[in-house]
Amino acid sequence: MAIAAYLTLFYLALKHRRNVRLHAGYMLATPLILFESPFGRFMDLLFPAWNFIGSEGPHAILDTIAISDGIAIVFAMTLYFMDRKHGAPWLVASGFMAVQAVLTWFTPQMPFMADLFAAYATIPEAVTLVVGLALGAAAAWFGWEAGKPPARKPAVA
Repeated sequence: MAIAAYLTLFYLALKHRRNVRLHAGYMLATPLILFESPFGRFMDLLFPAWNFIGSEGPHAILDTIAISDGIAIVFAMTLYFMDRKHGAPWLVASGFMAVQAVLTWFTPQMPFMADLFAAYATIPEAVTLVVGLALGAAAAWFGWEAGKPPARKPAVA
């Protein structure tokens, strides 16, 4: 989910590069996607009471991921409501984080996801690297092209 979010936010940042507020918003929303990773780990150590879900065993880690995503969504939506005209980046990031939280938390109850992860693990690292680079290059190309100013009509003499 994070990879799809990064590609989307990068594409949209380039597409809206002529609008400083939107461009900056998409760029600043990018690291917000990763907030859950370090904060979820720190939550267990520093703020264990914040884990109000209280699952047992390994699922408790998924609780902290979902809660961390929730905190980041509240932050992003606050920024959205502070400036709705230029708030699209925060809505996009919130959408990705919401899907990420739900999928992460419910993945253990979805047996097909284990098969999907097992299949992904068999892909050679070089293939993953090349596909990642190709997707990043495609997002850059299409974003740059989408952000070009409209073609001017030729002057009539």
